Amino acid sequence: MQSQLLAIPVLLEWVILMSTLAPVALVGRFRRRPNLGIAIWFLSLLSAGLAIAAVVALGIASIFQTWISLESNPAGSDAWLGALAISFAPWLIMALAGISLALVNLRIEPLIESARQSQPILEASLRPISNFMGSPVFEIDLPVPLAMTSNGRIVVSSNLKSLLTQDEFDAVLWHESGHLALKHNQLKAVARFVKLLSPGLAASKALVVELDVLAELAADGYALRRVESATLRKARSLFI
Repeated sequence: MQSQLLAIPVLLEWVILMSTLAPVALVGRFRRRPNLGIAIWFLSLLSAGLAIAAVVALGIASIFQTWISLESNPAGSDAWLGALAISFAPWLIMALAGISLALVNLRIEPLIESARQSQPILEASLRPISNFMGSPVFEIDLPVPLAMTSNGRIVVSSNLKSLLTQDEFDAVLWHESGHLALKHNQLKAVARFVKLLSPGLAASKALVVELDVLAELAADGYALRRVESATLRKARSLFI
């Protein structure tokens, strides 16, 4: 049990290291290889998450081991006090985890309710116009140019096609198809959830911002394998 408890501060140190090192070491490093950058960001996130899960598991295991040990070898009050002292850290971690979950629920519930109310309005405003490489394309009436992805669909503003040539419009669709093919919406949802869990951490803020940049670069790279760079650049200038 002692060795398990010694592993807890090591794992927590790794979480702290990932939380502080990522913004310094990773931001701005992968502009030319955005897909690699996204993978490294999420591998860092995964390692920190696994470390936290291991801390919780070790805490639970130490509590049960302490209980079994005390049941099989009852001693005086000194033994109880010593066992409680050894198990104090896992108990504290479990308590903090429970508090964190409660705070997360408080933060998430208003967002879920807001999305639930706005989704029917958005769906009613969409009109199907075509299908691009297996992805349905919808348009929505907006006074500004828009191109985005949502629920496996490409959504564009109704005035977009009139503002671009056909080649430029196709370049925009290829860019948006890149977001769909590379699962950027799902990755961004994970990043936003991480930021919601840890709003005060620089790493979680950096993850959201950096992922937005890398996703756009990766989608551009996806489109550039199908269209001319000048065409894509001119089409994308409409949104900048």
